[in-house]
Amino acid sequence: MQIREIDCASGEEPRASKVGADGLNDGHRTAGERHSFEWWYFDFDVSDTLRVYLEWHAPLFSLRDASCTLMIRIHDRAKPETFRSGRSKSRLITKAFRYPRSSVKQSPDHCDIEFPAGRIFESDGDYHIAVKEPGLVIDLLLRQQSAPIAAATEELYRSRRDQSTFAWNIALPRAQAAGVIDLDDRHIEVRGGAYHDHNWGTVVFRRHFRKWIWMRIFFDDFTLIFSEIEALDLNSPPLRPLIFTDRHGRPIATGRPTVEYASGERPGQGPLRLPRGLKIGFTGENVFSVEIEPDPDIAIQEAPSGGFSALWLNAGVHYLYYLLRFRHLPLPLKRWMRLLHYYQGEMKGTLFIDGRRRETKTGKIEVFSCGRK
Repeated sequence: MQIREIDCASGEEPRASKVGADGLNDGHRTAGERHSFEWWYFDFDVSDTLRVYLEWHAPLFSLRDASCTLMIRIHDRAKPETFRSGRSKSRLITKAFRYPRSSVKQSPDHCDIEFPAGRIFESDGDYHIAVKEPGLVIDLLLRQQSAPIAAATEELYRSRRDQSTFAWNIALPRAQAAGVIDLDDRHIEVRGGAYHDHNWGTVVFRRHFRKWIWMRIFFDDFTLIFSEIEALDLNSPPLRPLIFTDRHGRPIATGRPTVEYASGERPGQGPLRLPRGLKIGFTGENVFSVEIEPDPDIAIQEAPSGGFSALWLNAGVHYLYYLLRFRHLPLPLKRWMRLLHYYQGEMKGTLFIDGRRRETKTGKIEVFSCGRK
């Protein structure tokens, strides 16, 4: 298996290398360091109305027992909930399962996670996910469609203040998923695009980052993966790793992209809520740009109408999860809600090549921001 290695900071030309000491390692990368975190993230395009997100955390942010956590989230547009504002958003279903570290085996060399309820592992570039819990059965195969990608050092950020790190690699920039998910009384046939990446490090998000945006979108012939990190201790432009390849993973454009926010956005002042829009520009053999229009399809941002519901219960679980995940539990809740924002949802991306509109597709976007200066 070959990987594509890209220096996200300098924009050097990508080079191929074999998996191993100098290549991508999707195995367990943390060893219990102070503030350490690690997660393997998967998402699936099940249909036009159904999206599935799966995460394995080892350990989950700020939980001192260092147990491992499996979380699955489903956004269902076919069954929207109406909110007090009058808007309707997709139903959010969240389930989380915790496992003592002593009951989990995680390979340090490649992705192979065994836990009491199942296994997540890589074999010859493809990934298998098998889980059997009360109310949840997963049996999925993710077939690799493009080569894995890693930053030249995997380390996107290192704090000048305390040497805390944030690292990232992408084992499946683009894959095809097949299998089934049985969630309570629902049977979901999964046939569609999939993505998988891996993050780890020791940063405390609210102490080190003002803003972190991540997105991915599958066009018919291209794949776009983009992130923007604005660190509190770096007096420099935001870190903006961009990956733009053909559907087989061959790099099309490298270098530093330009980013323009929609008129009225102020990403550098106070908390950045979900941006109304942004434009990402970059060059290769052609001049490319992608116009992003996020859809705030987040069920946890406001209470549904009609008082208590299963969605509201899931929303509470989801809030608690992110309180723990981003280490905000010691802060008063009102202060947390005023300063800290997390969104996960969908966006529309329109691709332009040499100024000509090519196509529009739906992709994924996550935004974390903190109001600290």
